[in-house]
Amino acid sequence: MAWLLANVGQMSQPKILELFRSAGISISSGHLGQILIQPANLDAEATEGAEASLAATPWQQVDHTATRVNGDDQPCHILTTPLATVAHTRPGKDRLSTLDSLRTNRPRTFLWNAEAEAILFQRGLSAGVRRTLALLPRDTVFDEAHLTQLLDTHVANAGRTQRQWIVEALALAA
Repeated sequence: MAWLLANVGQMSQPKILELFRSAGISISSGHLGQILIQPANLDAEATEGAEASLAATPWQQVDHTATRVNGDDQPCHILTTPLATVAHTRPGKDRLSTLDSLRTNRPRTFLWNAEAEAILFQRGLSAGVRRTLALLPRDTVFDEAHLTQLLDTHVANAGRTQRQWIVEALALAA
């Protein structure tokens, strides 16, 4: 219901109520009005539903489709499991945005470990940059601000593309 309410756009309240009832949702017009006026808990409800379906199902699928948001096209990241489908719009369609969908919009975390190292070796990260990465603390989870600081300090020899590879690999490892 949270996803549906978040994506009804410019529909009138009677049409939204009609849509819900046609889908078998029993809700009063007064309760729907309160939800539409105070939708703050909808993101929390959608996150809880997504996390429960991710934990309870053996597979997930992520897809993207163009969506209009305030007159601008943005990618809509659609996370589907056998139990639920959750959609979120984001400004980008990059790997980190896709990971954000799989992490149900929790703050990004990063981990420098053997898995991240293997990903970067496979991507072809230069040996010189890999040597400077050895200065990062291993097997420690970082938030985005701390990772940025570490990369600025210890991995300044990485170009823009290599730095993006590093950030993505550490996000995947976390």
